[in-house]
Amino acid sequence: MTYQTNSGEKLWDAKHESLSVEIERLKKENDNMHIELRHLKGEDLNSLYPKELIPIEEALQIGLTSVREKQMEIWKMHKKNEKFLEENKQLTYMLLTYQLDPKWRNECLSFANSKWRQYKTHLTKTFIQPNRNNLKLLNKVPQGHCISPGDWSSFVINRMSEDFIYCIVFF
Repeated sequence: MTYQTNSGEKLWDAKHESLSVEIERLKKENDNMHIELRHLKGEDLNSLYPKELIPIEEALQIGLTSVREKQMEIWKMHKKNEKFLEENKQLTYMLLTYQLDPKWRNECLSFANSKWRQYKTHLTKTFIQPNRNNLKLLNKVPQGHCISPGDWSSFVINRMSEDFIYCIVFF
């Protein structure tokens, strides 16, 4: 280009000149994009004026919102997947339960029922009857027993009812 200017000879025609101008424009655009990318990465921000920081901040805020929405979507899918896995476990359990030999199944259920009755009797004799006049103690779930407060409250109410006491006395 400088040879052409100094010598006065035209080496390039207009088509080549426009291509040269286009190449220079693309180089500048590429440099500007690199600068903008560095700014978005958080580099070279000290050289910017507050007006120039606002669009970058807005772009980052939009990106952050998008990432959070995607994160929430993934979390919801994960929870839904956990729910399906739990449901699958329950259905598998039910399937196995119904495939048992009926005699063996009935014996197992009878044994479990017997143990459950023994456990309820133990709770009644150990915690409810000795404390039937102390409502403060009856409101507390006994330590070492995995019973929710609501279930314990219902159990105590049932065991303190007149119908239950009547059954104990007369049967």
